[in-house]
Amino acid sequence: MEDNEEKGLMNEMFGEDINIQQQIGDLAEYVANEMDAVDKLHKEHTNRKAALDAAKETLNHTLTQAGMKSCKLECGLSPSVKTDAKYYPVAGVSSPEFFEWLRANELGDIIKPTVNFNTAQSTLRAFEDQGNEVPKSVVKKSLVYTIRMNGKAAYLAGKGK
Repeated sequence: MEDNEEKGLMNEMFGEDINIQQQIGDLAEYVANEMDAVDKLHKEHTNRKAALDAAKETLNHTLTQAGMKSCKLECGLSPSVKTDAKYYPVAGVSSPEFFEWLRANELGDIIKPTVNFNTAQSTLRAFEDQGNEVPKSVVKKSLVYTIRMNGKAAYLAGKGK
């Protein structure tokens, strides 16, 4: 956000006469509460996704065991069996070994050179920390503004009293 937009948002949220300490306090409380809400939603999402995946697998097995590929229900739903295969190198098999197997079986054209995202992040950060400049024509740099909220757990626990 540009400075004028930020100032406008702050004034809209807190008014022009409020002191900076109060603004920081209000924003910190807002951030702590929203972080907590997002954490709870994430946990709920994770749990619901796991339950949904288990139910889908059970429905798949139930239809399959009944010898059915699909069925039409009175409620209007028509579940049908679909099983996708996912392929991963076996644990302990290195990329070169996997790539060699692909090449030996005339599947090597799918091999593409890549750079791990996290490796690129740390390497480019260290490159800049050494005083070097990453060319904008090659790498897009995006600044992500964040805040670490120390004391959040104690603050949230105190709200329930």
